[in-house]
Amino acid sequence: MATQNNSRASDITTILMTGATGFTVRKRTGLGLFFHFFLLACVVILGASLLVYYNSLEGCILAVAIGLSFALVAQNLENLKKTKESIEFMNALFSSALSSGYKFCFIVKNTGDIVFYNRPFQNIFPAYVAQNTRTFESLLNLYSVSEADQNILNGFISSNSGGNISLALRENESTENQTLTFHIEPIGRPTGFFLIRGK
Repeated sequence: MATQNNSRASDITTILMTGATGFTVRKRTGLGLFFHFFLLACVVILGASLLVYYNSLEGCILAVAIGLSFALVAQNLENLKKTKESIEFMNALFSSALSSGYKFCFIVKNTGDIVFYNRPFQNIFPAYVAQNTRTFESLLNLYSVSEADQNILNGFISSNSGGNISLALRENESTENQTLTFHIEPIGRPTGFFLIRGK
């Protein structure tokens, strides 16, 4: 009988092993611990001040309430750090999985905007990464893709279909052409996005 997996995304950092997964978890610094002790000291001083000022049970209750509020804020900050670390790991995991067997991958919205690209994409298309425009059209124009090939690619997107096409890309006249095969497939959910991988 298979055992049930009760792990959550937020628990991922507890099972990571640097080197074994290729994902390096940020080292924690003493700043977070110092911050918590600083908050605790502030709570104690504030609580004592309020108690002396009010000299009543209400002042003591108010001091406790403020202290609990500070403790809740500190706990939420710690949870946010763990969640961010888990999301970064999941992003690295999915990016590697998407491009498995390919040189690079990126995701295009049906509006023509490129909403995601992985690190190998950045290495292959450095001129595109250096500019501010993040559209599929600007990528194709920047690397001198013919109008006929652009029409084929845009046809895949407009018809919400997939396919393969070999492209001759050239950054400028002084560089040699490189031929890459683009494999395009629509993403089922959420709709309106296309995964493009290249070999």
